[in-house]
Amino acid sequence: MSSVRPHLGFLAVLLGLVVAFGTFTVFGRSGVARLSELNECKRALTDRAFRLLQENQALRERITRFHDDDRYLEELARTRLGMVRDGDIIYRFSDPEDIETRTLRYGGPRAAFPHDRQGIPHPTASPPSGETF
Repeated sequence: MSSVRPHLGFLAVLLGLVVAFGTFTVFGRSGVARLSELNECKRALTDRAFRLLQENQALRERITRFHDDDRYLEELARTRLGMVRDGDIIYRFSDPEDIETRTLRYGGPRAAFPHDRQGIPHPTASPPSGETF
């Protein structure tokens, strides 16, 4: 019986070391939890890098079009900068909400545009007394 006791102490110490090592392996700075966290971070960075590569490719294609495609450049100048070419006719449209307000205020669809091209009030549009266009 005395030969079993030294072995039990050794087994208890060994079991304690195994539990401590296992805990450190799972929850320590270099543990399984940290490894899982790092793998998730790596996946997110890989996804971001892929999206950035796609965006860079699209920008490269756009730069190439700037250099090589005159119609594309003209389209951008017209749509983004509001540029017009000689002979173009420019139409200006009122805000639809503004037209509705004027129509209700002065009555009838013609009243929404009370002036003709020379700035003279339209004969069918008469504002309430004391009010001017």
